[in-house]
Amino acid sequence: MMGCNGEIGTANGAAETRDRGAAVEQHIAAIASLSESLLRGVDTALDEVSNVNLSTQLLSVNARIEAARAGAAGGSFAVVATEMNRLSSEVKSLTARLRGDAHETGRQMRHAVEGYVTQVRDARLCELALTNIDLIDRNLYERSCDVRWWATDAAAVDCVRDPSAPHRQHAQRRLGQILDSYTVYSDLVLVDVHGHLLGVLGILFDWDALAGTIVRRTPLTADEWARTRVCIIDNTGRVLADSMQDGTSQLDISVWKALLKQPRSSAVLRIEGRETCVAHAASPGYETYRSGWHGANSARTH
Repeated sequence: MMGCNGEIGTANGAAETRDRGAAVEQHIAAIASLSESLLRGVDTALDEVSNVNLSTQLLSVNARIEAARAGAAGGSFAVVATEMNRLSSEVKSLTARLRGDAHETGRQMRHAVEGYVTQVRDARLCELALTNIDLIDRNLYERSCDVRWWATDAAAVDCVRDPSAPHRQHAQRRLGQILDSYTVYSDLVLVDVHGHLLGVLGILFDWDALAGTIVRRTPLTADEWARTRVCIIDNTGRVLADSMQDGTSQLDISVWKALLKQPRSSAVLRIEGRETCVAHAASPGYETYRSGWHGANSARTH
């Protein structure tokens, strides 16, 4: 969360999350690599068996030719040669079946790995979206707590009761002391219901320093950042914070509408002609505060 010094979370926590994501990708890549290596090994072994079997077939043919030349004396040899040819045919059939089974197993393994990659990616994007919107809620809750607490400060109360010059000057000094202690705020103002500087305490802070920092510090790997957009949006798809400096200020709500009806969801859709994984998490709220917004992430799958 953001403290009085304006920092959000910790660099170590973000690095650990990013490293875990990278580790999962590496494990999946390792599994896929081992699977492909195993299948290549099976293919190589079957090729060797086929080569040996081809030699056996040639030997069988030569044996039958020699048996025919030998006439009656080569009868027994001919029986052996015929049996060798039969066994060679069976080996050839078995090798073809094993090769077909290996290729089908390889196809299924690749499909399973791709499915696992998709599940991990979708779950990760949803989790990151939830983390971001939760950070927004927690930080805005802290801001609301701050302003409610400071509104009870004696200097502010006295100024509201008696807006004389001494009370105004005392309140101004007191709010100045508070402001100096919190770099997250740009100003504190005491106004009345008509906006005059008296009566209601309000806080002003740099929204980008809060929300912009949260989305830009989302713990993604360099490869993930190259194809991922991280946003905070409202129910209409209006972009409130964006990791892309030149991103659109409005997301296509027709793409997100079905997803936003659920607390957390993801889907693979075609956006601008590209297959894209979109994931979102609704504001869970924190204590008495709930923004009602959404963490929304989109990542190109290729």
